[in-house]
Order: sequence, then C-alpha cells, then structure tokens
Amino acid sequence: MRITLRFTLRVVAAMVVTAGSPWAGSVLAAQTLRAAGASERCAGERVVGIAQRAVHRELITRAGRVGRALTRRLEQLQPVTDTGVIRRYLLVRVGERCDEQARAESERILRAQPFISDAVIRAVPAGPGDVRLEVETIDEFQLRGEYWGTTGLPAGIEGGTMNLMGRGEALSGLVEYGYGGHMGAAVSFTDYQAFGRPLELLASAAERPLAHAATLSLRRPFLTNFQRSSWLVGANYDRRYITFRAPEIRDLSLDFARRRWEAGRVMRVGSPTSGVNLGVAVTGEESWPLGTVVIRAHGPTPAPGPLLLARYPSFSALRAGVALGFRHIHFTTVRGFDAITAPQDIAKGTQAFVLLLQGVAPTATREADQLALFNVMMATGTPRSMTQMVWQSETRFPQGDGVGGSDRRPQTVGSGRLAWYGQSGTAHTTIVGVEGSGGWRARLPLQLTFRGDDAGLLGWRTTEGGGSQRVIARVEDRWRLHVPVRRADFAMALLAQAGRLWAGDAPYTTSTPWQAGVGVALLAALPAGSKQTIRLEIGRAIGPGAPRGREIRISWTDRTRSFWREPGDVWLARETSYVSQIF
Repeated sequence: MRITLRFTLRVVAAMVVTAGSPWAGSVLAAQTLRAAGASERCAGERVVGIAQRAVHRELITRAGRVGRALTRRLEQLQPVTDTGVIRRYLLVRVGERCDEQARAESERILRAQPFISDAVIRAVPAGPGDVRLEVETIDEFQLRGEYWGTTGLPAGIEGGTMNLMGRGEALSGLVEYGYGGHMGAAVSFTDYQAFGRPLELLASAAERPLAHAATLSLRRPFLTNFQRSSWLVGANYDRRYITFRAPEIRDLSLDFARRRWEAGRVMRVGSPTSGVNLGVAVTGEESWPLGTVVIRAHGPTPAPGPLLLARYPSFSALRAGVALGFRHIHFTTVRGFDAITAPQDIAKGTQAFVLLLQGVAPTATREADQLALFNVMMATGTPRSMTQMVWQSETRFPQGDGVGGSDRRPQTVGSGRLAWYGQSGTAHTTIVGVEGSGGWRARLPLQLTFRGDDAGLLGWRTTEGGGSQRVIARVEDRWRLHVPVRRADFAMALLAQAGRLWAGDAPYTTSTPWQAGVGVALLAALPAGSKQTIRLEIGRAIGPGAPRGREIRISWTDRTRSFWREPGDVWLARETSYVSQIF
C-alpha cells in the first residue's frame, strides 16, 4: 500500500497601496474589502495623485512571542506586493481623466492576478474637479510546501511561492526519488510583469524519472476589455509516458516525445465590450514514439505494444493561418461560487472565435493539411443565478498525401462544460454541471478514464479501462458553516456524480454504462476571504460493479480564475494547446 501525504502552507496578508509616504503597519480587522460606494467612483475628474497608506494584517494573532517571531519570518519570505507591480496594472494615471470604466476594470485586473485576493479602488475628492485614487488590495500570498510518498515510490518534496519577494513572480522547485531509484528534479518560474510590463514570462524545466520537459514562452495576455492586442511566442519539449489502462495489457505505456513552437497575435476592433478579433498564427511540431513500456516499482520496462506504435506514428507539422472572432463581454462580480466568500469576476455575454491553419512545406512526414481551432464561451444571469458554457475543440482535415495514408476523415479533440450556479442565500450555493471530453480519430495519444481528482468520477479511482469520449454530470449542494472562527471560512457540501465512457476508436478502450458516486466535501479558506480553497472529498461508488471502499481526495487550489480547466489528458492531445491562449 502506498500512502501519500501532502502539506501546504499558504500565507495571506493585506495592504493598501500608497505612493509618496512610508509604510505604516496596522491591523486589518475585516477579512474582505468594502466595495467603492457611489461617491467613491469616477465622474470625469482629473486624477492628481495616488493616496499613500498601507494596512497590514497580522498573520498569527494571540500567539505570544513565538507567534510574532514566526509572523515576521513569514512576512520576510513573502512581503506584500510591491507598489510598482500594483501600479502597472492600473488603467488610470495621474494627470488623466478619471474614467469610471477604467477604474472598475483596474479593480478587476488586480483581482485576476493569482497573487491578489481582493482589490478596491476609491476616488477621493482632492479639490474642485480633482480626485485622488486610493488602491486597496488583499494579497493572496502562497508559501507552498509539499511532500509525497511515505511508503513506496515515488517520493519527493516540492516548495515555492506565488509572489516571490512581492514582485509578482512565481517560483517553485521539486526533488523526487522515483521508480527504479532514479533521482529527478524540476523548476518553474513565472514573471507576471516581465521587463516591467504586464507581460507573462514562463520558463520551466523538468528531468524526472517519468517526465522530461522544457518550456519557454512570453505572452501578452488579454487582461482587460480596454486592451487592443494579445500575442504569444513560445517553444516546448515534452517527453512522457502516456498510459493506456486495460486489464489485459497491465497498464501499457507509450513513451512519446513532442517538440513544438508557436507564435500568434490577435487584434481587437470595436468598443471595449463588443467587437471582432482578427489574428494570425504560425505553429510547428515534431512528434514521435520512442517505444512501449510497463511501469513498475523498479522503473519502466520495455514491453511489446505494436498496436500503439502503429496507431501513433511519427509526424511533423508546419502551419500558418488566420483567426476571426466575435466578442460581447462585460464582467459581473459574484461571491460564493467557486470560492467560499472570495470575490470572483464572471465574464458575461458571448465570445467565439475560429483559427484556421494551413499546412505548408509538405514532406514525407508532413502533410499540407488543414486545422481548425474553435472556441465558444457564453454566460448569462445574475450574481445569484448564473449559467455558463464553454466548448473548445480542434479538428484536423488530413489530405492523405503524407503521414496517415489515404484516410481523409476529420480528426477532432475537444472538451467543455455547461454549469448553473444558484444561491438561495449568502450561505447556500448549488452547482449543477455537465463536463464532456473526447477524441475522434485523434493522431496524438489519448485515453480518457474516471481516474484523477478534477476530471475523474468520485469513487471510481481504482477502476481500470478507459474510453475515447467521457461525460460526467456533477451536483454540489454547499452550505457555508457559521463557526466561531473569524479568520477562516468553512463550508460543507453534498456531492452526487454520474459518468459514462464510450470506446470510440482509441486503442484499448471500452464503453461503460452510466456509473455513479456520492459523497461529502469539507471546504476551508484560510484566512477568510481567500480564493485558495482547501477541499477534502470523501465518497464512494454506487451501483452494479462499483469498487469497494471509500475514495478520499484532497486539493488546495484557486478555482475562481477559470470556469473550465481543460483536463490534462485532452490538453496533451491537442496540436494548438499553446497558441489558443492568446484568445
């Protein structure tokens, strides 16, 4: 039996950004910020300055000398976000007109950052026709430590921070003792304001027993409706073992490598909330299988797998194309949806785009194929009742003049989610959702299962076998618990899930009947108002053929930043997973 223990320390502090005066520490009593009132919003006045004061909440209270000393050490490791980082996200500048849309959008941009929990910008009168801005933020600081593998292999330790020295930089690293006694390591660095601008620089490398990867990318993400362009350039190498689960093959794995590079740019035309997107992109890829193995305690062992090697041969691609999209979006702030009490900005309206790529410079392993990337997002409702939908897919149209022979049938990989969030009160939230993922004649390795924490079916982690398509319906009825602890949020939820797999055309797949699982979840946010939520799920499978025993899932993550996180197995099976980020 293998037991995995994980521990994570996340520290949250609060501050008010000020410019021109020294920091002045004081205790912040409230766990969330008061929204700007009607008299604190912009009305076309001239901005004459950004008010300067700082508020800092104690991390550990009533803990005596030891607690205060620990608080100081933690704050030295993870100080409040630097003033310059905050200012570079503001759309209103000193000397400019105070535009209300720009003020509200600046608040939302700050809240969208992974290291910011909450933000409010107030316009305070500073004379006839003049205002002074006061920017308040609560930092979502994270000092992260994780250990796994108390018995058996692999075992390792990981540590890092989401906001290194308060500069808006994420840094993490790990050391692992893996299968066969092989050592491994990985490091990842993200700068959310590279070169002093709101650019996102990502650099990572991993040399682990079962994964070898390197990524370097620089992008300007769409942060606001006022932004006119977005772009990305990046390259990636990835070699991993992709496991196909079926009782008759003892979890055969394909050793598969990919080398990719992508670049693209999108321009918006129209008003800040409505208009069209026009873009161009160039992508290149080389992919090849290295063999088939079974992974056991002594490491990967070569094993025959002619079906996998024949199904997923080597190929290369070089494509260029154009993008066209439509956007009508505005944002609504809600609380209690994907976090317990933290604010969450929901994009309401409709957004859709298609990217059309044409294969160029055909060779013996490269076709002059076409590829279409499609994405649609819709959301409607109120802060108490919201329906959201997203679907993203790519379809390749082979030409039969290179790799793949004469088969010209389209090849599609996609995933999406449809969900309704409803609140009968400030303490009660119901979430009903359906998630779908699938591959149809995918030329990159793909097998979908019920295993995994986010994409899996509760209670069915130990089942073998998978399919080409997967649908899971989830119902969560959550109640916030009123407990005598002011500095933390707690909630409990009842869970019910049902899912089904279809065999499709991937190797070693099978269709299943509808299968179900039920359970409970305990949630906590520390401190109160944090977007980072600890989630403990305890459930079991029900129905014919259900595995025995309980399943326990533990996660600690921020679910407010994205309505739909594409499952990792689907993301790895797509040929445009990186360039789609610019949209």
